[in-house]
Amino acid sequence: MRAGLKLRLGCIACGCGLLTPAPGQVEKIRGVVETSLLPLPAAAAPDREAEWAEIQTLITAIPPLSVSSPLPGLAPPDYRGYPAWQESSNRVLRDLGVQFFQRYPDDPRCWVWLEATLRRHPRYLRLSTLWRAGEPGASPPEIDEAAVARWRELYPGIRSTGAADPRAPLELRVKLRIQEVNAPDQRFIEAAARQVPVDFAATVDWDAWAGRLADLGREFPAAPDDLVTAAAHTFFRRARRYAPESVRVAQRLLADSPHAALRALAAAHLALDEARRTPLEMRFTAVDGREVDLRRLRGKVVLIDFWAATWCSACKVQKPLLKAVYDRYQAQGFEVIGIACEMKPEDRSRLLDTLAQDQITWPQFFDGRGMKNRFASQFGFLAIPQYLLLDRRGLLVVHTEGSGGLRNLEEVVRRELGLAPLRAGDELRELGGKTE
Repeated sequence: MRAGLKLRLGCIACGCGLLTPAPGQVEKIRGVVETSLLPLPAAAAPDREAEWAEIQTLITAIPPLSVSSPLPGLAPPDYRGYPAWQESSNRVLRDLGVQFFQRYPDDPRCWVWLEATLRRHPRYLRLSTLWRAGEPGASPPEIDEAAVARWRELYPGIRSTGAADPRAPLELRVKLRIQEVNAPDQRFIEAAARQVPVDFAATVDWDAWAGRLADLGREFPAAPDDLVTAAAHTFFRRARRYAPESVRVAQRLLADSPHAALRALAAAHLALDEARRTPLEMRFTAVDGREVDLRRLRGKVVLIDFWAATWCSACKVQKPLLKAVYDRYQAQGFEVIGIACEMKPEDRSRLLDTLAQDQITWPQFFDGRGMKNRFASQFGFLAIPQYLLLDRRGLLVVHTEGSGGLRNLEEVVRRELGLAPLRAGDELRELGGKTE
């Protein structure tokens, strides 16, 4: 083991309590991290087993640190040097692994390293500025642009090799291929982060994206369902907004996919399209015993609300506005049906308590199957909240989702009820989760 790395790992693995530091050890941790910033001297000669031992020690000794998963027993606010410790350890693991991959590309242990480093993302922030983060007047940490560029240059080759290598774990191969399939989505994420407007409809090759999604199903017909459906959901969510014709291309390509979950998802999106042409059918016994049948609600405007009381924070934020619109227009022909996507049968009592506490009176479907309930599955919903608005004929006229899904709800309900538009200032407004 090289001298520099030995200093890095000595206090990590020796059992001195570094991973569960007491208050008096904070400065000691700072010293260890500062030591880890020293450059590593080059090894006298390549030694595969010694190099792998260094990587394995890092993987074993250092947890996949993140703000949401801090050092055991230590919250980030209690430890000013925590971000630097995280960044330093993650970067060392990545750098050593790249070197191992380049020297021994046929060693299957490369995929053990890659799987570990994908859970330990360095952000390539300059460590000297990270130490000052949080101090009064400190500037935001600087990005090491050269390091970012180097990783972006190296990673596509590593990713493609891993996705194609049968010795790599199946789940890792699928994740790597999905990164390639959904590469255009990174443009959306970066544009949102930079707040830069981009003409996605014209600049993304939507049909090629749909084709890569179909290729994913052919290459990995036994891939975990949740991985491939999440990849497909990313495409459909973007394409429905920017390239509706490519949605239909994807539906055709996935209709006979060797992957059953992709076939089912294609059918679900076709079901949404069909609901715009043919009155939607839905029938069930509500959690309070009421019989619900959409056929009996023809002539009314109906909102179907896919939500959860026990775990969906966005649903809770939007409930006051939904309830206010329901209270204002229920007598004029507006109805709401809830599809409660609670995860377990024992969540029934908590759902009932929430309904009573919030005075939600419209009927609720509940079967304790979470997002796998039959109605969420029918439409391929993988996330909530989701809203389907039906006109008086029972046809789907609006499908919206996410934390802003009820935006303009009152305006749309009035339109479908045949009421005149509200004058400015008369509409219901949602302010910080409350409606007035």
